[in-house]
Amino acid sequence: MASLRTDFGSNIKIARLRKNLTQEQLSELVDIGDKHLSSVEVGKKFVSYTTLVRLAEVLEVTPAELMGAPPPFPSDPPSPGSSRSCNKQLVQVICFAVPEGHPFLESLVKVLEKLSE
Repeated sequence: MASLRTDFGSNIKIARLRKNLTQEQLSELVDIGDKHLSSVEVGKKFVSYTTLVRLAEVLEVTPAELMGAPPPFPSDPPSPGSSRSCNKQLVQVICFAVPEGHPFLESLVKVLEKLSE
């Protein structure tokens, strides 16, 4: 069974290849090391929230899509560079990926929802 990290890395690689970018080119655009990006793409490492948002911007996808969630509904398109939009998408990813009732994550979702208002 694939892990969230492995799926996330695969999604980055697919989005990168769709943009015809090498790992080196993407890592320069996102300002991370190419070896770190390589480790992320194979599921060995993860990225910070800031890097997640930057990857999504450069690859022209949502952070939620990189995490494996379905694309947003057409009536709710993200605004490029909008932290409010990214927070809303992060809430969607958390709700999609985490078992219901986890106390820490429920608190995090509430905070992010409040920031998205």
